[in-house]
Amino acid sequence: MAPLLGVLACVAVWAPAAHAVNFSGPTNFATGNFPQSVVVGEFSGDSDPDLAIVNQHANTVSILLGAAGGSFSAPTDFAVGLTPLSLGVGDFNGDSDPDLAVANEGANTVSILLGGAGASFSAPTDIAVGTAPQTVGVGDFNGDSDPDLAAVNEGSGNVSVLLGGAGATFTGPTNFTVGGLPRAIVIRDFNGDSDLDLAVANEGTNNVSILLGAAGGSFTGPTNFSVCGSPTAITSGEFNGDSDPDLATANETCHNVSALGGATGGSFTGLTNTGVGNLPDDLAAGEFNGDSDADLAVANQASDNVSVLIGGSGLGFEGPINLQAGDGPSSVAVGDFNADGRADIAVTNEQDDNVSILLGTSLDGYPRPAGATPFRIALVPAYNACPPGSANRTHGPPLEHASCSPPAQSSGFVTIGSPDANSAPVQSLGSLRYAVGAADVVLEASITDVRNKSGLADYAGELQARVTLRITDKVNGGSLTESGTLGDHTFVFTLPCSPTGGAANVGSTCSVQTGANAVVPGIVQSGKRAIWQMSQAEVLDGGADGDVDTPTGNTVFARQGIFVP
Repeated sequence: MAPLLGVLACVAVWAPAAHAVNFSGPTNFATGNFPQSVVVGEFSGDSDPDLAIVNQHANTVSILLGAAGGSFSAPTDFAVGLTPLSLGVGDFNGDSDPDLAVANEGANTVSILLGGAGASFSAPTDIAVGTAPQTVGVGDFNGDSDPDLAAVNEGSGNVSVLLGGAGATFTGPTNFTVGGLPRAIVIRDFNGDSDLDLAVANEGTNNVSILLGAAGGSFTGPTNFSVCGSPTAITSGEFNGDSDPDLATANETCHNVSALGGATGGSFTGLTNTGVGNLPDDLAAGEFNGDSDADLAVANQASDNVSVLIGGSGLGFEGPINLQAGDGPSSVAVGDFNADGRADIAVTNEQDDNVSILLGTSLDGYPRPAGATPFRIALVPAYNACPPGSANRTHGPPLEHASCSPPAQSSGFVTIGSPDANSAPVQSLGSLRYAVGAADVVLEASITDVRNKSGLADYAGELQARVTLRITDKVNGGSLTESGTLGDHTFVFTLPCSPTGGAANVGSTCSVQTGANAVVPGIVQSGKRAIWQMSQAEVLDGGADGDVDTPTGNTVFARQGIFVP
């Protein structure tokens, strides 16, 4: 059953070109009997997202308080009306505590529960609406800053609008006709006039009714737009990137999702249909793969799973990617339940009397980059800039050097850190540094005290650095989301060496500062490149002639492999 859809905002894992998206397996938390609708809110004031779930057979609302790591408390239940199907959240009495509005199909009412300290709620106050209300939405329809309600009535084929007033009071319903067997609603400004409009999914007439808001909480219309068979849920998002709000419906008999592109004046066009699981009953918009296109999560009641559809060009979606849920998924909501910057999914399972939590992860389940630049790694044993524990913060499978152990060295022509002729202490330093710069990735390399292996004279040739970076077009540590445009690139650049004189305490210094675009022209297009991981860095000597451009005889002088956090 579709949950509240009020004034929507899209919620914001790395994915390659194929848009791979990964979630944990379901973790289940008990609810009441036959849960139908779930919404995400913040009811306890601790900043952790909580859940409110209506239980159709128990005539209750269950509140599950969020905790660290995406866990939830045992439910606390509050009585509502007969056969509740859906709920919405708003501050109806102006005390800053979120309140609940519950659509009761069997009582033809909406129950108002006022929130209090510690996620407590008052006894319900019931308000009459039309026949067999299915869903309820919250919005300010008359511009007085008091939240109003819109209840979708399946039995009477209309929407009841109740205007809110002081102290959580509401006017009697004003009814607006829509299509046959209306099931779900989304509230948004579809024509850009700052008045909230209504979009209602009509299961019996296979269409969506658009009612445009007018002064005083009135509505014009309806104007109807066809979708596939038996739409039971509706959501809104920016699916085609043109800034006009679009619509998506879950269609039970077609087993698919219909998308409609928003156009001027609150019109819709460009119907597309994308297959999902069996008997889709609800859907929610989210951003699951970090490409800024709105995606969808769909609860499929008969196939016991959630279909994730990845948004792309136009109104097209890729997928479905099917995620296991419980028995009889009935409602779905999106939120960041474990505070890792990724979108997670909550889905109620009506036959199991529980809610499944699916935590979003990156590809292969590894963390995403956070504050990865600038970063410096060691190239010689005498210099170690890697912080302890780096190996525990990798972004991929372990490599040859899984920690900050000293790098391997095997050159047949040069050496570093050899004792000087005057027996002065070894003064060798060496590192590679990577940093996101202005429209570029900065590459720096430096090694000191470089000498010919024979005779220990200062080395007068060249060294060559080769580093393979996996980079995305997102800034590390920002939104913690990765782009679908990710690639591995090997950057090869030369380090010229400057002798300091054989009698000096320190031999030659070989160093360079360059950029990714100088090495591979055009590789960094946007200035928002982030280092996802470094698979390996190598430094080669120049062989017998010291010239890196004549590769015969060049050998690996230093090698280090480590993932940057």
